[in-house]
Amino acid sequence: MQGSNWDPDSIMEYPFPAGLILQPERYRTQPLRPGGGLSPRDLSWVRAFYPAEEEHELPELVPFQSRELAVLAGQQRDFCSARPPPASTPCRVRLYFSQGSGETAVMMW
Repeated sequence: MQGSNWDPDSIMEYPFPAGLILQPERYRTQPLRPGGGLSPRDLSWVRAFYPAEEEHELPELVPFQSRELAVLAGQQRDFCSARPPPASTPCRVRLYFSQGSGETAVMMW
């Protein structure tokens, strides 16, 4: 298990009136008012648990072309739908029909 010291400004913290928190002592007389949003410590934990993916080109899904996938349990394959010109634009969002054979589970979003 990993943890950190208490972060009164964490997005996971709730506001409390003075006197409900005994330690640190200042909260006996002052209310706890988290800053709202992600604190610097929250951001460092997010970056540690969810590191940025390496930049790479995703293979494109082309309409009306089947793709055979060899995946094991727990694996996934990521694709991009056809990109509009220029190629540097982000992937498009489209609706797709997906069909599997054998023991297949498909999730798309």
